[in-house]
Amino acid sequence: FTVKQVLTLTGGASYILTVPENISSLDAANELYRSGKVNWSEPDLFFTNVLCYTPNDQFFNMQWSAINTGTNIPVTGTGTADCDMDLDSAWNETLGISNCIIAISDTGIDTLHADLSANLIPGSGFDFFNNDPFAFDDHGHGTACAGIAPAAGNNSIGVSGVAPLCRIIPIKWLNSSGNGNYSGAVNATVWAYQKGAWVISNSWGFIGG
Repeated sequence: FTVKQVLTLTGGASYILTVPENISSLDAANELYRSGKVNWSEPDLFFTNVLCYTPNDQFFNMQWSAINTGTNIPVTGTGTADCDMDLDSAWNETLGISNCIIAISDTGIDTLHADLSANLIPGSGFDFFNNDPFAFDDHGHGTACAGIAPAAGNNSIGVSGVAPLCRIIPIKWLNSSGNGNYSGAVNATVWAYQKGAWVISNSWGFIGG
């Protein structure tokens, strides 16, 4: 072994060594440790892709639920650092897959929205309030829900959804005032299943009686 670099560390002299090409760094580290000449030895491993995925979307730095720095909360500006979903770590594993279909059962979706249109499945939507195939959002709630789930990511605009590579089925059963009936909700659920949805977003509630 030859000394490549002396490290300035507390607790004793430490070195980076160069080993012959015909010996693996792991075998060399084990051999050196077994010799009893050192207190510890380990390979100088080379790491790749250790930085978390961060999309370039315009307003991603305001998505505190994804990454909460404690100062990026819209309006108030203050929050609890790391009280979030750690999406950047999750995105290192997966951004979702196009086979995963998410149905948004709500007030419809703005099908022309620049951050959603790329993930919409053409011809898959339906409006059960007006009984037509155009599930266009005239309220805004369904569009917002769609943005949380599979808004297109890393496209320099808007935000990034939790699963930006998944696809969307827009379903409308609530009108512009957020009103609808049970049969519309049932039809929306059945429609989503029949169209192959893996997940159905039901972000609405009722006052029980």
